[in-house]
Order: sequence, then structure tokens, then C-alpha cells
Amino acid sequence: GTSAFVEGALVLMDPPGDFFFIHLVCSLLESCGKGFEKGAPSRRLSVFLVYFEKYLFQKWQTSEFSPAIQHRIQDAFNVLPGSHKRPQNLEDATQEVAKIEASTLGRLVSFPNYSLDGFRVEEKTKPKSNAVLIPTPDAA
Repeated sequence: GTSAFVEGALVLMDPPGDFFFIHLVCSLLESCGKGFEKGAPSRRLSVFLVYFEKYLFQKWQTSEFSPAIQHRIQDAFNVLPGSHKRPQNLEDATQEVAKIEASTLGRLVSFPNYSLDGFRVEEKTKPKSNAVLIPTPDAA
């Protein structure tokens, strides 16, 4: 079977000692990374790299990386534009992921001019202030 990490739990997908996903991501970063130099693509790449770093720290806990894998990862980061501040350990990476998820979740659940009703989105009147309407489940 194969295994992967989901919040610290081992799941069948990415077994210890298998570095396919690392090689795949490194290949993509080396091939496409220079296209993420400015603006929104650069910010999206930064978010992706935080998640990738967390994955690497989690993977390191179950698999020792050979020097070849370590060099492959370093080479992939070296070809990227700009300076990505890399977390130093799993705790730092987990904190960065939590910050990203907290800010993103706030944007995903707050719809200023809309109300969620099942799968339909119905337009509401625009609020008179800058208040954000957060949908709440109907009381049954």
C-alpha cells in the first residue's frame, strides 16, 4: 500500500521511502518556476511552496532523504525567482499553513452581497456599511 499525510495521519498514497511526488514537484518548479516572477502568480507560488515545505518536513519524519533528493530539492528552490523565506522546521511550516488557511477561510466564507441557500447563490441587497455578511445556517 501507499501512504500520505493528512494532518499527521498516514493515509494510503505516498509510502515512506517513495520520493515520486518530490521529484514531480521539483521537475515542475524547475520547468515552470520562472513564470511566477510577479503579481498574483508569485503569491500563489509562495502559498504552494509553504504547503510543499510542510509536506517535506512531514515526509522527513518517516523517510531519510538521500543526498541526491536533498540536492534535487535545493536545486528546485534555487531556480525560483525572488527570495522565498523557507521555514526551518515542521512547527514553522505548520504555523505558516495555519496563517494562510485562516486568511483564506475568511475570504471563502464571507460573501458581502450574497447569501448561500443550498447550492444556489442569491443576490442580496448591498449592505449600507462595510460590514461583511457571513452566512449562517437557518434555524430549524
